[in-house]
Amino acid sequence: MNTLEKVGVAASEKVWIRLLADDQDAIAVAREAWKVDFPSSETSLTEDDLYYYLPVTLTLQLGEEFHAETVVFALGDGPLITLQTTPDLAPLDRFVHRLTGNPAIAKSGKDAMRMMLRAMNLASAWPAPCKRGSIPSERRNMMRSVDPTRFSAPGASGAERSQ
Repeated sequence: MNTLEKVGVAASEKVWIRLLADDQDAIAVAREAWKVDFPSSETSLTEDDLYYYLPVTLTLQLGEEFHAETVVFALGDGPLITLQTTPDLAPLDRFVHRLTGNPAIAKSGKDAMRMMLRAMNLASAWPAPCKRGSIPSERRNMMRSVDPTRFSAPGASGAERSQ
């Protein structure tokens, strides 16, 4: 049987579990240990008996190009569990460093998610010069923002959550 240590799942004081989409062993261990079952589609808010699965797409400018990365947050009563396709995502990496230096900043999965969404929002909000022929700056800023207020807290009805 695989353990979290054997498959390299990052767990900080059981507040946050960070998974990579291509690490099937780690996902299987998380499924067994926390009963998390990420949906196959990363396009909309879904839920099961234990978790709300919230995909958040972050669009960053890397040089002259834009890069979109989707992180799926599994929010329940236990630790926050994230699923991402790339191992290096600067806003989440910065959160790891902050959490390592000061574990008291996130006492629950909900605290961790709020801080990660804020870090993602700040990372996407850096102004970049708009060059001729590129996306107008107002539209680019609109595309890059992550709006955590768009979704209400767990326990609200499906119609309220998806507004």
